[in-house]
Amino acid sequence: MLDPAKLNLDISAPSAPKRTFPRAPTQAACGDQLAWFYDNPVAPAQIHLCPAACDAIGGGETVEIQLGCDTLRLQ
Repeated sequence: MLDPAKLNLDISAPSAPKRTFPRAPTQAACGDQLAWFYDNPVAPAQIHLCPAACDAIGGGETVEIQLGCDTLRLQ
């Protein structure tokens, strides 16, 4: 069973180190942060990138979902 509190999203580009994007509690909390959020925080079914994160990813990046470690949260 997937624990939504133990999921991290890593983004890597061919010429840059891997970055772990933190989770925002909601889309409204994204601001200009490179982060992601669940479609429904209570019963998540999808992961969405915050608008700034979408804009920052230009192509050629690899997105990895890491399971099992506590989720890095937006401060």
